[in-house]
Amino acid sequence: MRPRAMVSSFNATSEDEFKLFEENGTFFIRAGNRVGPYREFVRMLFDDDDIVAALLSGDVRAKFYVLMEGLCLRWNDDLRADIFCDK
Repeated sequence: MRPRAMVSSFNATSEDEFKLFEENGTFFIRAGNRVGPYREFVRMLFDDDDIVAALLSGDVRAKFYVLMEGLCLRWNDDLRADIFCDK
C-alpha cells in the first residue's frame, strides 16, 4: 500500500494518527493499529449518501484532509498533516 496522506490530531493529553493509503485504486485508512476501507470510515461518520459520495470522489487526499480538519475542530484538537505527492 502506498501512503497518500497522514493527519495527526492532538491535544494536551493525547495524539492520534490517521493515515490514508491507496492500493490498486482503493483507499484504506489506518487509525491507531487498525486498517480498514476508507469508504467504511466515511460511512461510519455520515449517513447521507451524497456526502459519502462527495468525500470518496475526485481528489481523495484533499477531501481526507478537509474531513480530518473538520473532525479535529469537532474534537477541539490541533491538526498536523502531510500530503504525499505522486512522483
